[in-house]
Amino acid sequence: RPVEDIKINELLEKRSKAKEEKNYTLSDEITESLIDMEICYDDAKKQWHTRLLATVAQKAKKALAKKRESEKKSASEGPATKKAKK
Repeated sequence: RPVEDIKINELLEKRSKAKEEKNYTLSDEITESLIDMEICYDDAKKQWHTRLLATVAQKAKKALAKKRESEKKSASEGPATKKAKK
């Protein structure tokens, strides 16, 4: 989904500055704005992304884990055999 990179970066800069100045009220208000915009931010890495991106990545990871589990289960059951007709 389209986002305004410049606006988000400005908000993140204001948030960082507010935290440095120990203005936690302003920092929390900016954080709430980012959450409303569905922006996820990692302070340690200084990276941000949309929540949609995280959701898509989580779904892909779950699908891969499910596929691997299915393959592991199939392998442990032994070779496939043809069902005899009655």
